[in-house]
Amino acid sequence: MNLINRYFYKGYFLPFLLSLFAISTVLILGNFAKFFSIIFAPGAGLVDILKLTAYIAIFTLFYAVPMSHLIGMFLLFSNLASSNEFIVMRTSGMTFVRIIKPVMIISLAIFFIEFLINFYLLPYSKSRYKSILFSITRKTISESIKEKIFYDKIPRLVIYSNYIDNQKRLRSLFIEKRNKKTKIIIFADAGKLFSRNNSLFFEIENGKLLEPDKEVLEDFSSMNMKIEEFKPFLQTDVAINPSYMNLGELIRYARSNGNDLKFRIFINKHIASILSVFIFGVIGMCLGIHLPRSGKSGAYGISLILFIIYYIILIFSKKVAISLALPSIMWLPDSIFLIIAILLVNATFEEVALKSFRKKSPKQQKKQRSNP
Repeated sequence: MNLINRYFYKGYFLPFLLSLFAISTVLILGNFAKFFSIIFAPGAGLVDILKLTAYIAIFTLFYAVPMSHLIGMFLLFSNLASSNEFIVMRTSGMTFVRIIKPVMIISLAIFFIEFLINFYLLPYSKSRYKSILFSITRKTISESIKEKIFYDKIPRLVIYSNYIDNQKRLRSLFIEKRNKKTKIIIFADAGKLFSRNNSLFFEIENGKLLEPDKEVLEDFSSMNMKIEEFKPFLQTDVAINPSYMNLGELIRYARSNGNDLKFRIFINKHIASILSVFIFGVIGMCLGIHLPRSGKSGAYGISLILFIIYYIILIFSKKVAISLALPSIMWLPDSIFLIIAILLVNATFEEVALKSFRKKSPKQQKKQRSNP
C-alpha cells in the first residue's frame, strides 16, 4: 500500500494536472474560434477577454477532469507495470482490493470536484460567460461601425452611416435587414445600438421603412429593431434552463417541475457523467497494467478514443431519451463502460470474480496461506 501511495504523488497527480491544462487549453481555443471575429475585434478590452477565458476554463472542466483522471490512472499503472513494481506487489501477496483502494479514494476526490463543478461552478460560469460575451459583442459592433463604410459582419444585416456624432449616434442611417422570405430597408435620421435583457437593439429615429416585396412604405418617429441573429448565444431564459441552475435552484425547480422531461434528462445526464469518474479510474488502471510500454502518447491517444466513444454514446442516448421520453437512457454510456471495466478487471486480476468477494472459511484461508 505504501508503494502505491508513494507513486500516486509523482505518477498520478503530475500527469493529471498536465492533462487538465492541455485539454482545457484546447477546449478554450475551440470556443474562441467560434467567436474569433467578435472577441478580437476593435472594442474588446483585455479585461473582458481574460474574464471570458476564465469562465470558459471553468465549464471546460466538465470534460477535462474525467479525461485527465483516466490519463492519470493510465500513466500511473503503466509506470508501475513497466518498472516491474506491479509484479512485486502481486508476488508479495497484495490483493485486488488493496490495489484498487487508493484508486477508489482518488476517484472519490475527483467525484466531489466534479460534483462542485457541475452543480455550482458550471451554472455560474455559463451565465457569466453569456453576459460577458454579450457585452464584448455589443462593444465590438459599436466600435466596428465606421462612417461611410457598409458594415455587414452581422448575418442578414447591412448598416451604413453617413457620419457618427460625439454621442456615437449613427446619422443619415441606412439599414438593410433580410429574413428568410422578406427584406426590409430603413432610411433614418439617427440610430444607436443599445442592449436590454441580454438582447441587442437599434434605436432608430425619424425614418422610413420600405418592404420592396410588398411595396409598402411606412413613416415612423421611433422604432427599436432587435438583432435576432445573436439570440442563439446571447439570450437564454435562465429561469427555465436547468444548466444555469445551481443545486439549490435545481431542488426547488424539481418540486414544481420534477416531471419535466428536459429537466429529468439533464439530471440523469449530469449524475451519470459525475459517477463515470469511478469507471474511468478502473479502466485507466487496467489499461496501464496491460499496456505498460504505450508511453504518454499512447495513454493520451487511447484515453481520447475512449472519451470520444463515451460522449458519442451520451449524445445518442440524449436523442433516444427525448424521442422515447425515457430519461434513464442517459445511463447507457455508464452501463456500457462499466461492463468494459468489469471485463478488464477480470482479465487483469485472475482472482477477481464474484466468489472472491464472498467470505472465505478458515480452512480456505489456511490453504491459501500455505499455497501463495
